[in-house]
Amino acid sequence: MSLVHEIDYGTPRARTEKTVTLTVDGAAVTATLSWTGSGPAPTSKGALLSFTSTAAGTSVPVVCLGNTSPIICGTLLLPVVNDPAGVYTITASYAGDGNYNAASSPQTNNFSITTDTPFVNLTPNPVSVLSGSSAPVTLTAIFTGVGPYDAAPTGAVTFSAATGSISGQSCNTSGDTLTCTVSYKPSGKLAVGTYSNYITASMAAAGDYKAAAGSANLTVIKMTTASASHPPSQSRGKPVREQDRLTPTG
Repeated sequence: MSLVHEIDYGTPRARTEKTVTLTVDGAAVTATLSWTGSGPAPTSKGALLSFTSTAAGTSVPVVCLGNTSPIICGTLLLPVVNDPAGVYTITASYAGDGNYNAASSPQTNNFSITTDTPFVNLTPNPVSVLSGSSAPVTLTAIFTGVGPYDAAPTGAVTFSAATGSISGQSCNTSGDTLTCTVSYKPSGKLAVGTYSNYITASMAAAGDYKAAAGSANLTVIKMTTASASHPPSQSRGKPVREQDRLTPTG
């Protein structure tokens, strides 16, 4: 993409043109500054080109190579973590000097910030329950963003299970991670076995993140029956009388 500016390069020099073209490749941005005529290369007190975007963030560093037309300048665009999903523009600008007028690229160099799907990890503790037991199980769901520059997911979190009850949900964020815990009380009526994807943690779409869900198995094991040994029973018959011990004499 380019924008042609007709400028006066000073009398008696001929009229000259200067174009600024900009290409965007992800977060890496390059701009080409070119001119025609026999004049010297454009100059600037600071960076030869500056970059601005409709997305909040920074463009650092700006590095330019060469001193003949065209000059290639590049930068790294770092949007801030709370830039919402949408379409944005980037503009490269040249401030001008004693020989050249200011110029800029058109705001048609679009790039998009898209919504991401967070990673979900759901873990029960303990990982198995006893048959017939309704002892509580702690469920922990971790929702993680897709990169170090992403904010933590913020969608509403819901836990569910086919049977039993869930209570006491609490959540906290750290970096790009949202961690939620609840107490799950099994019904105590499930037969022994493993129930695939029985418990689910879901997050609603919000901000830069799509809806996401993760599941965990519920394993029901047999309750161990305790056994004990008993000493042999002592005779509880009638006591033997002393006279019964005597042998009668005839």
